[in-house]
Amino acid sequence: MSGAFIIETKGRAAGVAVRDGNSFQFFASDEPFWGLESRRFRTLRDVHRSVAGIAADVEAKRQSAGRAPAG
Repeated sequence: MSGAFIIETKGRAAGVAVRDGNSFQFFASDEPFWGLESRRFRTLRDVHRSVAGIAADVEAKRQSAGRAPAG
């Protein structure tokens, strides 16, 4: 099994999760996800949940601002 995983959500790359012992460290590749930079997660599922939550927040803000959803 590889030690690095590209994390995508809603058609965009959020970053890379790198296996580090028994956890995964996240490296953001897009501004909305910078708050997760270098954070460690127990599982890849935990990484995906955090990324999806941020993506949902960004989408909700876009919609409430009257802009069309991206992607």
